[in-house]
Amino acid sequence: MNRTIKVFTTLLLTVFFAATTHAQQNDPASANPSKTSQPAAKVVNGHEFVDLGLPSGLLWARTNVGAATPYDDGDYFAWGETQPKDKYTEDNYKLCHTYDKMNHVEGMTKRVHDYLRYTPKDGKTTLGATDDVATVKWGKECRMPSLMEFKELFENCALDWKANYHGTNGYLLTGPNGNTLFMPASGCYSLGRSVIGGKGAVLYLWSSSLYTKEYERKPYEYAHIVMVLKSEISLGPNFRYDGLPVRPVANK
Repeated sequence: MNRTIKVFTTLLLTVFFAATTHAQQNDPASANPSKTSQPAAKVVNGHEFVDLGLPSGLLWARTNVGAATPYDDGDYFAWGETQPKDKYTEDNYKLCHTYDKMNHVEGMTKRVHDYLRYTPKDGKTTLGATDDVATVKWGKECRMPSLMEFKELFENCALDWKANYHGTNGYLLTGPNGNTLFMPASGCYSLGRSVIGGKGAVLYLWSSSLYTKEYERKPYEYAHIVMVLKSEISLGPNFRYDGLPVRPVANK
């Protein structure tokens, strides 16, 4: 169990949603992708978005940021950063000033991480446009979804697990209007590792929402993510410096 999953299982404030998933080891669409029906899409700044018939009318992008197709993982980003990188650690997190401070009482230095933005000092709890990778990469009409927008998505869409679907594993979401959206189980970079954990098994995505509750360390060192593992959808905190995919949204 990696650290991200551990956070969800130990934090009581995490929101859990029950969802029914159906494993399909041999999906017919995988063998013949040309027969897969695609809903009509709205193009925003050259990127396709799907209207799932959600109460808010919010449109969800057909691909992750950096992905060529809906079945590609795309790029991974730390929360508030706009470029992918080889390793994701607190020391190289760009929204954090890291330095060593001498503790004269103990006679040793201590590594200090001072977060620069989205702290009690500025009072910001949602990523601004310059720190929102969806806006930076795709244009001002596109952005990262908030925690409540993820909640709306999963409360209103049917969820089906797809194995070996166009060469990958992930979830097919069907909206109230019958339109569909695929999200690959892309995994994430965590614990400073240079390999992706949970790839092909767990869906992780960043929200634009800062975590503001007390938990283990300073609350602003976390941001909300969505995690889908087997039949359980979870929304809750994750270290801001970890590397996760991003699925943009746009207003209708």
